[in-house]
Amino acid sequence: MNTALLSRFDLVFILLDRPNAEKDKYLSEHVMALHSGVDKSVRVDWNSGFNSTDILSESSLSLQKRLQLAPNESLDLIPKKLLRVYIAYARKYVHPKLSSEAKAVLQQFYLDLRSKHKNDTTPITTRQLEALIRLGEARARAELREIVTELDAKDVIEIMNSSLLQTYEDEDGILDFTRSQMGSGMSKRSEINRFVSHLSKISQIRFNNIFTTDMLLSAAKGKLL
Repeated sequence: MNTALLSRFDLVFILLDRPNAEKDKYLSEHVMALHSGVDKSVRVDWNSGFNSTDILSESSLSLQKRLQLAPNESLDLIPKKLLRVYIAYARKYVHPKLSSEAKAVLQQFYLDLRSKHKNDTTPITTRQLEALIRLGEARARAELREIVTELDAKDVIEIMNSSLLQTYEDEDGILDFTRSQMGSGMSKRSEINRFVSHLSKISQIRFNNIFTTDMLLSAAKGKLL
């Protein structure tokens, strides 16, 4: 997917189906329960590192930590019919507004992101800021609240960061917004850097930093060393 189209999405997550015996077991049990008509509550113990004594206050924990279930805690899913009514009500009657604290948090994140990537070929624009605002409003609307709080803003930033890292993080752990331009997800910039590094190694071996066109083509194909 090219960068122009990808930028139209507020959030992008890459889902990888990595085999995990424990999670596969729970997922298969849940699917079987759905099709057999038995109790649909799911008992999940995926977060063995969870320690309830670590909880100081809700606001001090990340969204990911707050969403984790304690060992042996059951996940009581909301019935589909009730969930549809809830969502319809929230869409129609709940129209959250940003608090001053939420505005400050979102604006600072946007400015930091923009300053760090101002020289990228696909720069951070107001589109990302608008996405943050929409996500903040959605976060508050999910709890039928009319005000987007500072905690809502922090939750949204955590989600946005996770999306950006999954989609644009390069091999060095740096956000690279050119990654989607190659189709395969490979960063053109990373390819260029590797090629230049390869040429540097060759020049050190040959004690000569002058390359002909044929030598450059051979190096690009990995045939020159």
